[in-house]
Amino acid sequence: MRLLASRSMITACAAVLLLLSGCKQSSATRHTEQFIPVTRSTRVEVTVTTGYISVAAGRTGMVSLKTFRKVRSMWNAEAKLKHIQVQATKKDGVLSIVGKNPPSDSSQKYHMHLTVTVPPSTPLVLKTHHGHINLTNLLGDVQASTKRGELTARGITGRLTLTTGEGNITLRGAPRQFTLRTRLGDVKIWLRPETQLVGKNEASTESGALTLHASTKLQALVTARATAGTIESAFPRESKRPQWAQMRLGRGGPPISLSCHKGNLRLKKW
Repeated sequence: MRLLASRSMITACAAVLLLLSGCKQSSATRHTEQFIPVTRSTRVEVTVTTGYISVAAGRTGMVSLKTFRKVRSMWNAEAKLKHIQVQATKKDGVLSIVGKNPPSDSSQKYHMHLTVTVPPSTPLVLKTHHGHINLTNLLGDVQASTKRGELTARGITGRLTLTTGEGNITLRGAPRQFTLRTRLGDVKIWLRPETQLVGKNEASTESGALTLHASTKLQALVTARATAGTIESAFPRESKRPQWAQMRLGRGGPPISLSCHKGNLRLKKW
């Protein structure tokens, strides 16, 4: 009886392998683009279930929305592209762009990437559950958040709030004000010489390294805290406590609070 059962099992496994060998994974992609007129005061909100968001400065009075869809499936990938949906609507001075991406599993993988250009001074609110967010040369205020993904901002001059549960944060530019938070990841900041901060500014990570590159022309009062790490500063420290320090940059100015729980904190000249 055991021998008969073993032979039946072998036969069943062979049938499954034969079936799988006859199935070739297929993939399909689709690119679309649309142009949406906007006024100077229009706020743009982009929400994606799972996918990447890239936003850059474009021309005045127009939003360009490029959508890249990709599906890998054991069968009929082309037909499954319709399950990745993106819709743009305007109401009460807000342009809302919503992308819905089905969850991937062992038989099919879904991918979506939104590339958006907006008038440079457009205020932005960006959200994705799982995916990276890239920002380039934006002058308006930006709020961007993801539960899992990296956040990168270059050439930013407005107020900036970046939040991720798991992922690195990189900021290069001359923001007026910034708030950067990650639970798991590194934070790297480069503040350009022309940076003129206002209000309260902060950057924090619970598990990761935090590095601030600051110009010698920057006017700010920096407070740094490393709960379970070290603090290194190229600027004179007003406190010699190993896990807490205060540095007055230039004549002092708006406060910058830097903190990391598990990781080292560095303040470098740029």
